This record gives sequence, C-alpha cells and structure tokens, in this order.
Amino acid sequence: MFTTIQEIDAMPIEQKTWYGCIGNMIMKYYQIRKNRTNTKITRYSNSTDDKKAFHNWLTNAYFTNRNITASMIAIEMNVSRKAVDQWVKDWEAEGWLQKIPATDQGNKFYLRPTFEAVMTSIEFFDWHEEVISPVVADARTAYHHVRDKKLAKTMKAITFQPMETANMKGIEECTTNFIINPNKQNRKVAKG
Repeated sequence: MFTTIQEIDAMPIEQKTWYGCIGNMIMKYYQIRKNRTNTKITRYSNSTDDKKAFHNWLTNAYFTNRNITASMIAIEMNVSRKAVDQWVKDWEAEGWLQKIPATDQGNKFYLRPTFEAVMTSIEFFDWHEEVISPVVADARTAYHHVRDKKLAKTMKAITFQPMETANMKGIEECTTNFIINPNKQNRKVAKG
C-alpha cells in the first residue's frame, strides 16, 4: 500500500477518480438518509444507523427468502437483543412487521416486513440504480482497466519471455542467417 502522501499524489487519475466516486457515494447516502423523511417509516429507519440496518436486515431476509428471528438479527448486527426487541415492538405497532410463528420450533417467531417496509427499500434500490450505479460503474471500469493493465505489465516483467531475451535474439539471428545463407562460415561451432 502507500507509505507517503507523494505516492498517493502520483497514483493514476483513474484510481483517484475511483476513490472520489466511493467518497461521493458515501456522501450521497448520507444526504438521502437526511432528506428521506417523507414517511413515518423512513423517518424511523433513517433516525439511527442501527435502525437503518435493522430495516435492511428485514428486507434482505425478505428478498432472499430467509427466515430470520430477532435473535439472529441481534447476533448478526452485533447489537443487544433488548434493542432488537424494541425495534420489533415499534415496527409491529406501526404495521411494518409481521411475526410469523415457526411451526418447527416452540415459541420462535420469524420476522417478515410488510408491503410498506419492502416498498421503502425498493424505492431506495431504484434510486441507487439511477443515481449511484452509473457513476460508480464507469469509474470502477476505468480504475480496474488501469489496475489490470499494471498487473499485466508486472506479470510480463516476471514471466520468462524466451523470444525477448538478448540470448534468444542472438540465437534467432544466427538461425535466420543459417537458413538464408547456409554456407559453412555462418555456422557456429559448439564448444565442448
């Protein structure tokens, strides 16, 4: 990685653009969280990072057909079970969440977001696709092209290229001369 600011200054423009795009994306996420307050669910979910993550965990479970419990969310988010239970209670009271009994295990409940919660996520995903994806995709392509080109040059430098070494060029010239003018004086005698 980098050890001085001068090395960072000298990085290719494509790499700087890529890093700038990532920063821009993070800033746009911040802005949309602050500005997306038109519904009660977006105000609630965008009020803290953990509540936003809880919303994401639920909608991800929905889209991936994953049965998820409050315990699983607490473990995966690395938050207290008490906090998750409070969010579940809040969401259930607002009608954003259904608790579905797990038929296979006692009093366990799977959490499932309702239509409003899922649609809020879909609106965000659509915004991401329209605003973020095109900018990031172009910058990523340019950056990876430069990175891959550098990698190819490095691989070429460390790979044995027999036709590009001085020794092989000499052998190649000698062989060509022998084929074109096969008289005895162009032949090299092996020392042994």
